Amino acid sequence: MGAAIEIVTEHGLQALTIRSVANRLGASPMAVYNYVENRQALELAMLEAVTAGLPVEVEGTDALTRLTTRMHGLHDHMADYRWALQLVTSGDLVPTNSFPFANACIGEFIELGLTPADAIYSYGACWHLVLGELLDRHPGPTRKLDGRTQREHALRDMDPEDHPHYVQVIDVLDPSEGPPPCQFSRTFGILLPGLIAAGLASS
Repeated sequence: MGAAIEIVTEHGLQALTIRSVANRLGASPMAVYNYVENRQALELAMLEAVTAGLPVEVEGTDALTRLTTRMHGLHDHMADYRWALQLVTSGDLVPTNSFPFANACIGEFIELGLTPADAIYSYGACWHLVLGELLDRHPGPTRKLDGRTQREHALRDMDPEDHPHYVQVIDVLDPSEGPPPCQFSRTFGILLPGLIAAGLASS
């Protein structure tokens, strides 16, 4: 799995083939097929290698602390494997070793007083926040033209007269130095209390 993960980390998922893995290993494609049946099996094995590192057991004397720690751990862990999120969003791959993490999070919401239905909804909302924030604010391999990505060109060339409010926040979306700032802690701190309050109100 190491060779396949190196390839997608360096070049993106589009560079992943059985042949590219074989070339990285200095082996033949048939040798790789001795370990994985096809590309989908390879992708699933790669996902499982990543989700094996999800923080299931965390410290904390109360459910809110453990849930917060676990979700921040999910964010920080997956930030190193942005390509894995692209595989997850394809919709047809589910690494079963991720179930203990989800089970623990759902259990924390239930312990906080939510019904099972509200607990899974709330867990899903947190997961989608992690997913969206990482895909949007933590760039993978980029394609640049004249030293800037298409995104940077589009934002910086925006007409202030056409989009006066949007232009006011360009430095937040695309700071002149460094990547866009990670907003997960701030947004999660707003989302989680709202989910818990809404769940308790509906119980």
